[in-house]
Amino acid sequence: MLIYAVWCTEGVENQQLKELYVGLMDKYRTHENTKSDYKGSQMVLRGGACMGASRPEGQLTSNLMRQFDYFGMNYPGGFKLLMDESRWKEWKRQNGFGK
Repeated sequence: MLIYAVWCTEGVENQQLKELYVGLMDKYRTHENTKSDYKGSQMVLRGGACMGASRPEGQLTSNLMRQFDYFGMNYPGGFKLLMDESRWKEWKRQNGFGK
């Protein structure tokens, strides 16, 4: 349900809600299923598309990235940033989510 509930948040500007979702990304980005989906996100298919997330934790992370347009880059680039520990920490710091 959480995976689909994220779709309803498009355009939400509530900072507290954004912080909650960044926290969820922190939790699920390290899950083994998300790591597998990350590998698929970096595989370019014919026509320029990529393999999207197919496992629950990867889908959740993927939907969170899309809904808030946090990353300002394409899907593979956003997933790559999220999975790089040092870049992810720096992004959170620059966007007011770092502690």
